[in-house]
Amino acid sequence: MGLFLVVALVKIPGTSLFPAPGLLLALALSPLVVRDGRRDKRLLLLAGAGLCAFVSGFFTAAYTPATAGRPGTAFVAVTLCAWLLCIPLLVAFILWAGRALSIRGVAIVLATSGIISAVLNEPLAWKGSLGVYVTLLVLALVWDRSMLFTRGVLVVSAVLSAINDARYMALVAMLTVVATFVGPSVRQAFARHPIRWSLLAVGALLLLARGAILAMQSGLLGRAIALRTQNQFVGGRSWVEAARTEWAATLQLFSSHPWGFGIGEVTNGGLAREAITQVQSVGGDYSSSYFLVDVFGARVDLHSMTADLWYHFGIGGVLLVATIALLLLASLPLALSTIRTGGALLAFATLAGGWDLLFSPMGNLDRLIFAVSIGLLFTRRVRSKTDPAGSLPATEEVALRS
Repeated sequence: MGLFLVVALVKIPGTSLFPAPGLLLALALSPLVVRDGRRDKRLLLLAGAGLCAFVSGFFTAAYTPATAGRPGTAFVAVTLCAWLLCIPLLVAFILWAGRALSIRGVAIVLATSGIISAVLNEPLAWKGSLGVYVTLLVLALVWDRSMLFTRGVLVVSAVLSAINDARYMALVAMLTVVATFVGPSVRQAFARHPIRWSLLAVGALLLLARGAILAMQSGLLGRAIALRTQNQFVGGRSWVEAARTEWAATLQLFSSHPWGFGIGEVTNGGLAREAITQVQSVGGDYSSSYFLVDVFGARVDLHSMTADLWYHFGIGGVLLVATIALLLLASLPLALSTIRTGGALLAFATLAGGWDLLFSPMGNLDRLIFAVSIGLLFTRRVRSKTDPAGSLPATEEVALRS
């Protein structure tokens, strides 16, 4: 069954919105996948949120006035439904197909699947999915080695990301390096009070992120990155709008029609122009064809899966975003508790998945699925103590259960 994971995240060139081979295989094996997934409460929560989003998307489209949007093509609607279905079904498929493998084994196969997909669909450059999956693969390969190897991999990844202007990847790698220095007492505190410490961790991550931004602005990572970062934050722009100017368009749409637009809806031309004008106000490249063709084209893609789930699936889409965010947040204390036995990989995947949820386009769904799947797999194996490779030492399992 583990061989099925080789195609789980592969996207076909020309239809690269979601991993179609993995989805088709998951649908073909859905009786087995669903039967296995019924025992996992977190997976059921994800599936329930996905169902709510599906229903909400159709209701939202039915009640969207012509002043806000108009129905798109049937092909776009079907594609979006398949994209949404990937979230719970592919996660469930990965958990089912990886039962005979260790967490490390699942991570290696999934990262390899992601690398294959990146080579097929993207330019051969570190910036993008290739750099993410290569980092995850090497972290899995050094799983049982000294922490010096893990830290070395992360530092190299951060340097390569900085050189190639993949600033978010550099930030994620640096934050993961910091996590590897967390001591046993803090890890046990996370295990005993996960919610409290997760909130504190998020606060600390925001402070570290702010420090990293200041480092970029100061020129520590090179003049080109310094100039680009300074331009993004000029005039006191918010973090969100500076990270992705598409968020300025999203917030403008939200102010006009807060309930979302519905599956496949095409934005009214007047609203689209207002949104693009808002992009101009925050310094975005509003004059290029990108916003008219890629963002407000036949399939609206606001370059944020959070924004896209709200736009196409309404309130149900927001509920699904909240569910995914909670699952990712729950992975943070687990990552720290197992930091010396694969937790660094989980931390990197979780932080990268959080970025993808907020700032990546719909086509990067595979990376978010990787993050959620690995987090749920860690949770399932740690609680049941059934990891085939025995890669979670008893001392850390006790800390997690205490």
